[in-house]
Amino acid sequence: MSEMSFEQMLEESLKTIRNGEVVEGTVIDVKPDEIILNIGYKSDGIITRNEYTNDSNVDLTTVVSVGDTMEAKSSES
Repeated sequence: MSEMSFEQMLEESLKTIRNGEVVEGTVIDVKPDEIILNIGYKSDGIITRNEYTNDSNVDLTTVVSVGDTMEAKSSES
């Protein structure tokens, strides 16, 4: 594990994501209709069922698991 200086850690923690930017994250929670993604920034990402699939009947807990990694495109909240 590499050591980061306090300044580097602070810089990393203050990064912001621009609208439309693609980021990689780790699934930290899955509900039937949404995925919560740790993207390593100030807040977590939320992917709704209709953003993940066109199938309105799919239960996301059957296709995504905690610990999975995935890419997501940011959008304005």
